[in-house]
Amino acid sequence: MTTWTVVTEVDSEIDPATFNYVNGTRLISSVLKTETTATVQIEINKQELWDAVFGSAFDSFGTHWHEVDYLDDTDWDTIGKVRLVAIDEETLLKTEKIVGIEELLKALPIANTQVYMDLYNFDDYDAVCGDAVLQVAVLGKVIYG
Repeated sequence: MTTWTVVTEVDSEIDPATFNYVNGTRLISSVLKTETTATVQIEINKQELWDAVFGSAFDSFGTHWHEVDYLDDTDWDTIGKVRLVAIDEETLLKTEKIVGIEELLKALPIANTQVYMDLYNFDDYDAVCGDAVLQVAVLGKVIYG
């Protein structure tokens, strides 16, 4: 299940021609901001997510992916485990993590809030999309791109 916080603005307009003054006091329209939390359940096709991320040539985007090893019988179109090594381009700090479909499912909604693309549309995935999901899965957030 994925949770988003949505901030909405409600404009409380008052017709200035009718309610401009009440008892000699000028009325001013204001904007009331409220914060609403909604829990939304989204069903993700695991195979489509896997194919979109690992079939996107994610490792061609940037220079931070240094090793990508599919473990056991895993492949770009076969769900399993992948060992990924990223190296910070500035500090040269090495991060290594084994990622499976569960890590991708957790990373997807986070990455979707950190990039300008719709990462839930698997039909339009490219290297930037796959890279963003894997950066969150391995590094905890989108750092590059």
